[in-house]
Amino acid sequence: MFSTKISCTGKPALVIKFSWGPVVPNLQEPVTYRLRVWQLMQGQSGTQAMKSNQPIVTKDVNNATEVEVDNIYTGPCKPPYLCDFIWEVQALTREGKPACTKNEGKSEAWSFKIQNNIDIQIDSLKVGCCEKGVQSIYIKVRNNLASPVKVVAIKYKVNGAGAAITFTPTSPTLPQTIAGNGFVVFTGFIECNPAINFLKFLVDAEDVADPDNKETEVRSDTLNCMCNACKDIKIQPNEKDKPTVTSTAITQNISFVTGPAKVKSVKMDLVYFEFIPESDDCLVCTTPSSQMGNFSSGTLNNVGGIGAGTHGLSWNFSPPKDMNGGVPLQYNISYPKMVACCGAKAKWCIRYTVTYENCITCSVVVCYEAAIKGCNK
Repeated sequence: MFSTKISCTGKPALVIKFSWGPVVPNLQEPVTYRLRVWQLMQGQSGTQAMKSNQPIVTKDVNNATEVEVDNIYTGPCKPPYLCDFIWEVQALTREGKPACTKNEGKSEAWSFKIQNNIDIQIDSLKVGCCEKGVQSIYIKVRNNLASPVKVVAIKYKVNGAGAAITFTPTSPTLPQTIAGNGFVVFTGFIECNPAINFLKFLVDAEDVADPDNKETEVRSDTLNCMCNACKDIKIQPNEKDKPTVTSTAITQNISFVTGPAKVKSVKMDLVYFEFIPESDDCLVCTTPSSQMGNFSSGTLNNVGGIGAGTHGLSWNFSPPKDMNGGVPLQYNISYPKMVACCGAKAKWCIRYTVTYENCITCSVVVCYEAAIKGCNK
C-alpha cells in the first residue's frame, strides 16, 4: 500500500517535488521506487492517458520516498497539449520486479495541474472630481509577463464594502487583451455619490492560452482629488442690478453661478453691517432691533430662503441642483428707521457657503455698499 501526495516549490516550470509513503509493511530488501508521469491530451481522462500515452517522466530512486523533477513543463497550455497530468509510483526490487503482488506494487494514480501564473498590476488609478453628475475614472493595467493576458472585467466597491459593481462602459471595451510586457489604459465614468469616501477597484484577468488561469488585482483611491469648485463660484451683481433702496430695506439682485458640479445647499450669513447716517439726529430712538441690519427676505431661483428675519438664509436642494448657468438670487436687508429727509450710507458683507453633491464645501465673502439719499435742503 502507498500513501501519495504532491507539492510544488518555486515556479511550476522549474522544480516539482513528488513525495509518497513507503511500502507497507516495510520490506527487508532494498526497494527502488519508479516515478512515472503522463500528460493528458485534449479530451483524455487520466486512465486513458496512462494506457495510451508514453510517460513524459520516468525516474527511479533507491529507498527514498521523494524526488524532485525539473523542466517537466515546456508549455504553453493550449490544445492538443493541456496542463493536466497524472502520476503514480511503483515499488520494485533491484531486479526490476514488483516488490509486492498487490496491484504490481503500484500506488494510486494522482492528477495535478501546472500552469503559468499570470502577473498583472494596476499601475495607476485616478478618480476625478464630480462634474456634471459624474466622476471620471482612469485605470492603467500592466502585464508583467511575456505572454499575453486578457482583462475580462473591471468592478468596484463603494468604500470597499458590499457587492462589486461592474464598471461599464469602458474605453476600450472589455474583454481586452494586453500584450506581453505591455499595458492598457481603461477610462470611463461613474455617477457621483456623496456617500463615497473611497473606491476599491478589482481587475479580473485570465491567461489567453488557458482561461482557467485567472488573477484579480485590487487597488483603492481615497478621492484626494484636486477640484476647482470654489474657483467656479461667481457672485457679482450685474451693472443693472446695483442695490436699490426703499424706505424700509435694501434690495440686492445677483446672478448666482456655482460651476459645473451640482449643489446640495446654499447658505448666506450677514457677517457685517454698518449704517452711517448723515447726522446723529437722523436716527429714531424707537427703531425695533429687527430693523437694525437683518435679512427681511430672500429668494434663490425664486425659492424662498429658510431663516428670513435673521442674520442667515439657507436653501437645501434634493436632488442636487445644477446652477452652472446661473440662477437669480435676491435678498432684502432692513435698515434703521430715520426721520424724514435724512440720508445715510450702508455697508455690509455676506458669506456665501456652497456645498456640492460630492460634499466639497466652499465659502466666499463679498462686501457691498449703498447710499440712501435724503431730501434736498
